Amino acid sequence: MLEGWVLVFETRTEEINFNVLDVIGGWDEGVMGMQVGEVARLQCSPDYAYGPNGFPAWGIQPNSALVFEIEVLSLQ
Repeated sequence: MLEGWVLVFETRTEEINFNVLDVIGGWDEGVMGMQVGEVARLQCSPDYAYGPNGFPAWGIQPNSALVFEIEVLSLQ
């Protein structure tokens, strides 16, 4: 892991359905072109995550860099 990066969700097993345009910039760009079954590790700088406001309800502090591991289960 890169120094200074924060891993927010070490494990998360529930499926999340989303419209690509309704997520943080890091997910929007990171999943572009991914295929079903593909797994990607996304390292999102604050500019591509929740920025200077963070997301206090989820415990994400302002200007946090985040790391996600995403698997595409299906596409619609």
